[in-house]
Amino acid sequence: MFDRFLIFARAKRALSQGQFAVTLRLMSEPVVAGERRAEQLREKALAGMAKRARRRLEDGNLDAARVDVDGVIATAPEFKGAKTLQGEIREEAVRREDEVRVAHNLRKEARQLAERGDLQAAERACTDAAKMQPRGAEQVSVERFIEGRQQAVAEDLSSAKAALKTGDLAKLRHNLLRLHAQQDQAEALTGITEKAAGLFAADFVKRLKQCSGDGGVAERTLLDEIARERAACPGLLSEPALAKRLDQIGCQRLAEVLKELGAGKLAEAVAVFQATHPVLVDSPPLSGVEPGIQSLSEGLDARQRGDLSRALEAMGAASKQLSAKPVLAVLKELVAADARSVEALSHSRELAGQGRLLSAREQIVKVLEEWPMHEPLRRQMDILNQQSLDREERLRRARDLAAEARLAEASALLLGLSGEGEESREARILLQDIHGRMDLAAEGLAQVQRAVHGPSSSREGLRHCVARLDEIAKIQGDLDEVQTVRVALLAEIRGLDLLAAITKSVEVGDLAGAKQEIAEYESARGEMLRADRLEARFLDLADRILHRVDASVCNARLFEAEGWMGVVQCAAKGQSAIESRIESLESTIESQQGRALQLIEKLEESGVSGDLRDSSELLEEARSIWADCPRIEKLEHRVVAMQSHSNAVDEVERLTVEGDVHGAARKLGSMPPTPGFLRTRIFDIKQGLARAQGLEQGFLLRVDEGGEYLVLRDDSLTIGNVRDAKADVRLLANIAGLHARLKRSLSFHGGMEDRIVAEKGEVFVNGQKVSSAALKSGDRVRLGVALEFVYRVPSKRSLTASLHLKAGFQVAGTDKILLMKDRGRDGRILIGRAEDAHIRVPHDESEVELYSSSDGQIRVHFAGEGDMGGRPFRGSHPVPAGALVRCGDTAFVLQPWHRT
Repeated sequence: MFDRFLIFARAKRALSQGQFAVTLRLMSEPVVAGERRAEQLREKALAGMAKRARRRLEDGNLDAARVDVDGVIATAPEFKGAKTLQGEIREEAVRREDEVRVAHNLRKEARQLAERGDLQAAERACTDAAKMQPRGAEQVSVERFIEGRQQAVAEDLSSAKAALKTGDLAKLRHNLLRLHAQQDQAEALTGITEKAAGLFAADFVKRLKQCSGDGGVAERTLLDEIARERAACPGLLSEPALAKRLDQIGCQRLAEVLKELGAGKLAEAVAVFQATHPVLVDSPPLSGVEPGIQSLSEGLDARQRGDLSRALEAMGAASKQLSAKPVLAVLKELVAADARSVEALSHSRELAGQGRLLSAREQIVKVLEEWPMHEPLRRQMDILNQQSLDREERLRRARDLAAEARLAEASALLLGLSGEGEESREARILLQDIHGRMDLAAEGLAQVQRAVHGPSSSREGLRHCVARLDEIAKIQGDLDEVQTVRVALLAEIRGLDLLAAITKSVEVGDLAGAKQEIAEYESARGEMLRADRLEARFLDLADRILHRVDASVCNARLFEAEGWMGVVQCAAKGQSAIESRIESLESTIESQQGRALQLIEKLEESGVSGDLRDSSELLEEARSIWADCPRIEKLEHRVVAMQSHSNAVDEVERLTVEGDVHGAARKLGSMPPTPGFLRTRIFDIKQGLARAQGLEQGFLLRVDEGGEYLVLRDDSLTIGNVRDAKADVRLLANIAGLHARLKRSLSFHGGMEDRIVAEKGEVFVNGQKVSSAALKSGDRVRLGVALEFVYRVPSKRSLTASLHLKAGFQVAGTDKILLMKDRGRDGRILIGRAEDAHIRVPHDESEVELYSSSDGQIRVHFAGEGDMGGRPFRGSHPVPAGALVRCGDTAFVLQPWHRT
């Protein structure tokens, strides 16, 4: 009762303090789980946790909100609004992640725009990123990068203006190239580039006049420089003086090109034009003939490759653009060649339609030798080649089919190839041979059919016919009727073999084998050529099976008898004698099963409980009627299990009487779940084991590297001197015989309270004299003038408190006392490295718990595998007095302690 009050009190306090997880954990304790008050507190805790999650979401603390809502769903997956809130948290997290990703991409784009020179767009992208995400290191870096680019542009613009004033062309050229790379500086450069174009043009005209004008290295180098300057100063070529000079040079190159064309040197004319500098090609004298020269070049290349269609197209365009007689002459040659190719293609198609593939190829080959890239002729050649390959492939396939004895398929393939002419001669000879072999196979099949349709046939005769059919199949394998007859004969042979196998299975009692074989016989029966020839043997087999049924009934094996009945029933169709015997046997089996079922139901109704002897007798009688009944076997297992339980309980009682507490506890712990009729005995044994531990008044707890503690289990303890021998705790001190009393009480609202009460001596708490006082953790208590101790509650996880005696006073050899809350895990003693452990040890990460169970036994709980007196254990286990217990690196012993 006190356990429940304490748990509810702690749960309410935790709920009022907003410790919802603690409230949920307390309400899941087995002592209170399922009670209405526990469910109410649980609902309030879940509602509070969900409300706090909503508030944290609104405050932007997603991690804390996620922890709360996950806690609600883990406890109550269908709690109202929890799944919706969880979805909102996830959506908010995704939205934030999207904002971070978009802001990062915007900053990345801003840097790329700045690198390309579009500084205004870069500034806009950077500003948008700052609106989406707080200004961070990445944002600052991009802003500084853009500012640096803007400063560099300003410096280049200033430097360009200065160079323009001083006439420093090299510096001006450098600054203009850098400024043109900036996409948003075109307007600022308009005035500068116009003035710079005049300076650059005057310089180039002067230098061009100094060149020889023959297209030498010096002139080409200067033209390359003009092409580069055009990028820095786009209006350069529009300057009149420079444009005029370039036109003069372009006219000289045009004269050279026209000279070569007039002489019929078409390739040389193309070469001269292609060697002309691009700056000159853009000038009016040469730009007019550029399309014609380009078409001429493509036409010459196509003729060289043998592409007649492309050569005709390109030369036709060149003749219109250039109007040169040599070009027209080449065009006429191409037109004549095209007419010859059209004639050859038409003639080839006509020959191919007549099946004269070789002659059709000859027409195409002559033209393709001259024009290998002529696409229509190449397609016609591919078609002819494919037709030749198809013909050869069909002949090869027909020969292979004939070799495989697939004569019908081979004949169908050859019918389309055996026409007149030399090319079809091989196909006609092969077809004649195939037809002869097909006639031979048909005659052999007719002979076999006459042989197998007689009234009877032996197994050897059937085998001989199958062998004859195999020989026919070697002549013609795709004669379907051969395979049909062969399958029917094999099915009849299989039927004979199965009847023999079923007979053997019946003789040895192999029911499963007989069932499988009879099913296979029924399947093969429909494929047999003459199934009626096996009926007599089949009925004889049915009679053997009925004898087997009689034997099974006599041996009380009724399931087995039913199995044999199922085997024979397929043979009884239309056989009145067999059917009447089956009905008689079925009646006998049903009668015996009914008697056995009455005994089984009587045994099941009794529950196989207390009287194991009566249950065994009923079971034996039922087994004598129906030996192979599964329900009887199941009941037999239950009776054996009950007897085993009873024997185990007897063994535990014997060990308890003999004083082997450890052995009795170990035996009891290893037993499976206890049947109802033994539970009272088991409870009495557990109470006896608790008393036999010798730890009911208290015990000395010795922990390796943790010290020695006196553990007291009473709710009321008196303290006095040794001389009078009246107190529960006696000390060699100058105090009264019953100096004071320490009372422990548990209330529903206040929880556990330890109160010191003066009896026959003076009591001081923290220096103040009291007659009675509730102790708080850390209080210093003095009895009389010398005896002093410190009271503490080391852990909020346990109701066990500690007393530490000062000034060298000891009880049972130790100055450390633990006031253990008895009967329940809430009074557990914690041993481990944690700050709130009752007994701290320096070396073990895992924690060990000692507590008193509801039956009074002192038990140890350890998450890993422990060792008790040399025997391993896991989880929770009773602790016998004097046994060395090891849990990880922690070792301890419990020794009994008595007030006397």
